[in-house]
Amino acid sequence: MSLAIADSAPRTAKIDRAAAPEWLARGRIPCLDGMRALAVLLVVYAHASHTTGFPDLTGLPSLRLGHLGVEAFLVVSGFLITTLLLREIHRTGQLNVTKFCLARMLKICPPLVCLLGILVLLKLTGVLDLRWRDLLPAATFTTNFIAHPAWPVGHTWTLSIQEHFYLAWPFVLATCSLARSRKLIWACIGGCLLLRCGVVLFWPHLDNLAHRWTFARADGVAIGCLLAFAAYDPVWRERFNRLVHDYRCLLLVAGLLLASRALSVASWRYWVGISFTVNSVCFAVFLWAAVQRSGSLIGRCFNHPAAVALGSASFSLYVWQQLFLQPHQELWWCAFPQNLLFAGLAALLGYQLIERPIVNFKERKRGQARRLESRLERSEVQSATIRVADMSPPRFDLGAEVTAPARVA
Repeated sequence: MSLAIADSAPRTAKIDRAAAPEWLARGRIPCLDGMRALAVLLVVYAHASHTTGFPDLTGLPSLRLGHLGVEAFLVVSGFLITTLLLREIHRTGQLNVTKFCLARMLKICPPLVCLLGILVLLKLTGVLDLRWRDLLPAATFTTNFIAHPAWPVGHTWTLSIQEHFYLAWPFVLATCSLARSRKLIWACIGGCLLLRCGVVLFWPHLDNLAHRWTFARADGVAIGCLLAFAAYDPVWRERFNRLVHDYRCLLLVAGLLLASRALSVASWRYWVGISFTVNSVCFAVFLWAAVQRSGSLIGRCFNHPAAVALGSASFSLYVWQQLFLQPHQELWWCAFPQNLLFAGLAALLGYQLIERPIVNFKERKRGQARRLESRLERSEVQSATIRVADMSPPRFDLGAEVTAPARVA
């Protein structure tokens, strides 16, 4: 289903190609894989620190690094997906919502289905003590509404938020003007912040559950979406560029991030409603600094081949790590350090056998679509040339044989 973009005012301003970065229109976004690598390493460390045999590093686990990793994932997801959607709007004037949703499902569902299949085998053989009802929320992307999900599938609460975002956000962009879409982003950020603060103050018995609800944690994704909109706006792009070129500002943001974590540990109940939003804003600043300054130290770190490789396989690592990093579990494959080796091996196999073939398939389809579009454009130009050159009534209307896709300026 393709939804045409039809508003009384233009949907988007014309991109200044000379000033805009090349990745806005095509290609991979620099440093994004490196940010994913950082996010998944934070999550893996936070989970591994509670497994049997892990060395006692007093203080580090208490910083709740896993939450930082999750917030980084959410910001990156919002930024990447919104950038891809805005590319399509600028290029064609419409959104193929069905194609986009299918592509996202192909990204998330195959690794998740494979994980659930392994968990079923482990349950049937008696290796893991799981209930059938523990697997159902993971299979239906509703884990973030369950109070105490089983550990092997507990991490799917973040996948649930991302999937809900993938289903809702394209329809918003396709049915609303970009100005209205930006207003909805701001409303989402403010609404999530107020909801979390309200739960902490008035319903404290729900705070642990409420911090996983989609409508209470979608602000991390929304901040990433807002950053993508700013990237397409020359004024805001220049403001952000000045911001990230000042090292004092980056040091201030880093200090704010550390202070936010420390306050969350010291007074979790009263600060956590705000800290999630603060952390997401900090990650958005660092993401922009890395993307726009890919030649700087931070950019080179995030663009390092090792970081890119880990970031490419970060989704598989995130999906599989929870099976091996079970806290205080006496199973030999859940003890440190072999649990990290097994998690890495599972991620490598998952990426090579599941993710990579799907990526190759989608790249082949994209190449075929680009070649078809190029042939159609050449045929359109040739048909127009024939009509202009031959002023007599044509025997066959060659221009009627090719219909170019409708475009909105």
